Amino acid sequence: MPVRDAPRTLPLRWAGLSVACLVGMAVFTAAGAAPPPAAPRPAGQGRVVSVPLRRRVAGNGTRGEELIRLRDVGGGLMGFDARQMDAAFGSAAAAPVGVELSLQSWEDWLAGLWGSPADDGRRVRGRSLHNAGNIEYLARVDIGTPPQAFELIADTGSSNTWVAGRMCTVVGCARMATFDPTASTTFRALPSAGSRADGRFQLTYGTGACEGVLASDVVGIGGVSTPLSIGVATSVAPFFEKVPYADGILGLGLRSLSDGDLPTLLDGLQERRNISRRVLSMYLASEGDAVPSQMSFGGPDPTLYAGELRYVPFVPLHGRYLYYVVEFDGFWVDGAPLRMGCRGRCLAVVDTGTSLLLGPPRDIDHLVGALGISALGCRADRVLQVGVGGVLYTIPPEVFLMDGYDCTPALQPDTMMPGVFIFGDPFFRAVYTVFDNEDNKLGVAAHKNMPPAVPIP
Repeated sequence: MPVRDAPRTLPLRWAGLSVACLVGMAVFTAAGAAPPPAAPRPAGQGRVVSVPLRRRVAGNGTRGEELIRLRDVGGGLMGFDARQMDAAFGSAAAAPVGVELSLQSWEDWLAGLWGSPADDGRRVRGRSLHNAGNIEYLARVDIGTPPQAFELIADTGSSNTWVAGRMCTVVGCARMATFDPTASTTFRALPSAGSRADGRFQLTYGTGACEGVLASDVVGIGGVSTPLSIGVATSVAPFFEKVPYADGILGLGLRSLSDGDLPTLLDGLQERRNISRRVLSMYLASEGDAVPSQMSFGGPDPTLYAGELRYVPFVPLHGRYLYYVVEFDGFWVDGAPLRMGCRGRCLAVVDTGTSLLLGPPRDIDHLVGALGISALGCRADRVLQVGVGGVLYTIPPEVFLMDGYDCTPALQPDTMMPGVFIFGDPFFRAVYTVFDNEDNKLGVAAHKNMPPAVPIP
């Protein structure tokens, strides 16, 4: 039997109030010529590539008011392609739980919301993915030959990768490291890609768009590399200028979410036999944790979770797997189930690109009220648990309360997708997750430093 290589690590880093809070489930809207996906490799052929996440805490700033205001607008799902979301969730008549996409205009909300983020004046580079006040997680990614280094938001809510290009001179690119295609010997423009004769891409946001050219180049992460179709942005929405440290997006979603059926990073790593299976695992640490954040390609890392992994299937929407959507059992407070509007069939999108845990306003208000939150000492009197696959996982107060943000709960109402929850970073900071793109299922286990998971009584 072949011996499976030991996991190797590459750091991730953490930044300030960020585009992860804004981008949420961003979708790259491009069509591209793509090679057929590689046939799955038998287990044991290949390896697991682990990317340890090194925390970097951004300077402290007063952003409590900004996060409180997210309560009314669904902080997190600000960047996405409306057509993809509509195709995924449909109308109230067709959606699985009466989901109806309700788009909002963000211009008025954004105007004046983002003050200058705290910044110590340095761009931390090197082999790390860093944590920004438990708000966003960035991966060190190398692009081109010789490699040019970037910090990209690790986003399971989108499936394409883009980086700011040298030709981008708009204000949104002002704080980004930019990619120079002329300095890479492996860069190749894609003048005609799939159904797009102009070879361009556009990523649509509620506040504007990110657009540029399609290209192919070598992308490296965790000490391995693969050719990949990427976007090189020539223009990005102005709010990126307010987001320190992020140079673009690392799409980690399902290939079916990629417009144009472009291969994902997981596809490329498997094609090059860097990994044996198209499986992504996420361990997101909180500020001050002894064990740093880490993501792994190819399989889980058993040293980062306690107990056994339990799997639940992804939920197809209108016959297609697009976002990482799963059913969950609900929330428990002090061992008692919370009455919720979904009544037995609750759906959640599991998304590292969303900074908060979001849900229907009535359910979230009920949940926050039941937790007995006190701003004095920033504490909660009761225990919060989430049920997934018949098992309860504890989300402690230090995860669902943001002490540095006026003790604002990281549990916020969202009205974009009525009836659907968004399990953002607070979920990941308590629950180890495995995104199995081979078998369309999500694995979950308690973080190694969290209370053990227990069966639902």
